[in-house]
This record gives sequence, structure tokens and C-alpha cells, in this order.
Amino acid sequence: MYVEAATKDMIAHRINDFITSITEAADTALIEQWDHFKRQLEADIIALKKEARQRTNNGYRQRIGRLKKKINAIQTDTPASSKQRKDWVKALRTNQKQYRALKRRMLQNRNVWTSTTSAKFFFQRLSTKYGDNIIPTLNQKAGAPPRDIHDKTSILTDHWFACLNGIAGSPGEADAFIQKYMERWQKTDVTELDDEITEDEVAAAIAKCKLGKSCGPDNLGNEWYKDYHSLLTPLLTRLYNACMQQGKMPETFSEAYIFSISKGGNTANALNYRPIALLNTGYKILTRILAWRVHKYIRKLVHATQFGLRMIHDAINILEAAKKAAHNNETLSNAQVLLLDFAKAYDSLDRAYLFKILRAKGFPPLFIRAIQAMHQHTSVKFMANGTLSDSMSVISGIRQGCPLALLLFIIAVGPLYDAIEVKRN
Repeated sequence: MYVEAATKDMIAHRINDFITSITEAADTALIEQWDHFKRQLEADIIALKKEARQRTNNGYRQRIGRLKKKINAIQTDTPASSKQRKDWVKALRTNQKQYRALKRRMLQNRNVWTSTTSAKFFFQRLSTKYGDNIIPTLNQKAGAPPRDIHDKTSILTDHWFACLNGIAGSPGEADAFIQKYMERWQKTDVTELDDEITEDEVAAAIAKCKLGKSCGPDNLGNEWYKDYHSLLTPLLTRLYNACMQQGKMPETFSEAYIFSISKGGNTANALNYRPIALLNTGYKILTRILAWRVHKYIRKLVHATQFGLRMIHDAINILEAAKKAAHNNETLSNAQVLLLDFAKAYDSLDRAYLFKILRAKGFPPLFIRAIQAMHQHTSVKFMANGTLSDSMSVISGIRQGCPLALLLFIIAVGPLYDAIEVKRN
């Protein structure tokens, strides 16, 4: 309880100090200092916990030493002294037991196995964000450097490198493709996307953060933002508006851990896993706000047959309509449904093409610059069975786990519906 209270007091003090220090700072400096503040805060939290553990550790040793001296010095020639000695022996055993339990917890927190720990507790220790999806032996990538069989993070990196660093398409072809269909698109005024971000929006986005979710590389998860929302809301409001105006993001917004979830089937195939990006919460709060804004206009921004993320519409509606049409129309009685799926959909999306689509759809300049900044200098580290890979740069695709990703994807694939419709006609 002492450590928790001391940590909360220290964090609140650090946030207030940071707010004071950047009161007169320029927006560009604020963006850069945000990352420095988070790194320093993490170091301070670790140091405080280490100090508290050491204090507790020393406290047990001192009490045990004093009790041993008292027990050795006392004369048990009277009933009262004999009872006193028994009480001290009992207290000594209690303190020794508590001290051993403390040392076991410290070892277990460092994932050190002890034979006295139950098997159930051992497997509970494996159920962390680093190990609750155990990845078995993976096939190594042909042509890649030889890897140790247990070096699964490097094997995942070898396989996913090509997907996350795809070759961009021809700019001329992308322009021609977009130009061919943009006359079919409904003109929509979305200039409100560039409006200044408000404290109400930031507060609502923080409140929407779910507890118990894995945190990103900065180790400041949803709980941290919710615990200090009253201090962070005005600070984040200023930070996000600076990001929008400057077209620049903190470096930590470009970082992510990749947590791989099996799709079933061949688990030895490293590409048969869904890569979920564990992004920093500060990034997700901003993109959640932007996603809410875009969602207001999504019905006008996508093709009429795009039912994803559209209110009142659902993919089941079009399926039922097709079934009724086939039942009532003799010419459609032998119709077939073709199910197509994008392979590595998010990861293969050409970023330059996405930005061109946003411009063609009439998205305002600050919004587009923000999306571009979010996808510059992105990097990932793969997670597998308690280990992390080296950092790998990513130059293509959008990010799994980003609140804005699905909206950006269905906007980007919109011209495909136009192409199918034109071809059919």
C-alpha cells in the first residue's frame, strides 16, 4: 500500500512539473518533450519500486536479527521469561516465513522458477502479455540467416519483413486508377475533421479505454491514463492539437509490439498468424478521436455496397436480399456467391495510394498530414514466448489494433467496388 501511494504521489508530482515546464514551450518542443517525459517517468517508477523493495527487504532482515539476539540473550528461569521467549520465537518464525515469501515473489516476478511453486501458479505466470499465446516450432524462411529453433521472434521477423516492407505501386498508375472513378463519388464536406481537438473529446476517448488491456512499448497502459485523466486531459489536448497543426507525431507513436495470434491450421507457418499491434495508449486516444470524427461521414465516403461500419446496414442484409432475389427470380436461381478475402489486407495497403485516396475524397490538409505523420518511420518488435525481436522498420500497410485502421482501409478499397460495378455494367 505504501509503494502504491508513493508511486501515485510521485506520478502526479511529475505530471504537474511537466505541465509547468512546457507552459511557455513551443508546440514542436512539446511533441519532442512528451517522449522524454514518459521515458523519465518510467525510470522514476522503476527506481521507486526498487527502493521500496529494498526497504522492505532490509526491514525483515533487521527484525529477524533483533529477534535472534533477544532469544539468545534471555534467561528462561521464570515462567514469564519462558513465555516471552516463546512469543519471540513465534514472531521470528512468522517474519522468516514472510521474508521467504517476499523473496519467492521477487523471483517469480522475474520469471524464475522454484520447485516450491505449484504447477498451477507456474502456468499462471506464463499467462502474461508476453506468453499467453505460446508459439510452437516455426519453419525457417528460405534464404534467411539460420536461426536457433527457439529464436522465434527472429523467424517471425524474417517471414514478415517482405509483407511489412512491400514495394510501392507506380504513382502514375495509382493516379490514373483514382481519376478513372472519382467522378462517381459523392462530394462530401469533411472540413470539420480539421477542427481543434477539445478537452471533451480527449476525456471521452480516455473514458473509452478498457481496463486490463496490454500496454504498448512505453509501458503506460490504459489504467495510467484513466487514473490521471484530470491532469492528462488538458495536457493531451494541447499535445494532439500541436500534432495536428505541425503534422508531426511523438516518436513513440510510431512504435509497436507485434503479438501474433494463430489463425488455426498450420502453426509452423509464421505467416499463418494474425499480427496484432500493441500500440501506445497515447497514440490510440488520438486515433480514436479522429475515428469518431470520420465515422460521422463514413456512409457518404464509401460505396453503397460497402456495409462495414455503416449504421442501419449489415452484411447479413445483403445476403438475405440476394437469397430472396434468387428465390423469386428464375434467372437467378442458379446464381452463386463468390467469397473473396484480401491476403494480409492491412499490411499490404500502399501508404502512398492511401494518401492519394484521402486527397481525392476531399479530406482536409491537417487530417491528411496527421495520417502521413502517423505512418512515417514506423517500427515493430515481434513478441513470442516471453522474448522480443530486434526493431524492424515498416514502410507499408496500416496498423492492426489502431482505432482508425478499419475506416482507412474501407475508404482505400472503395474504388474496387466502382471498378467491379463499371465492369459489370
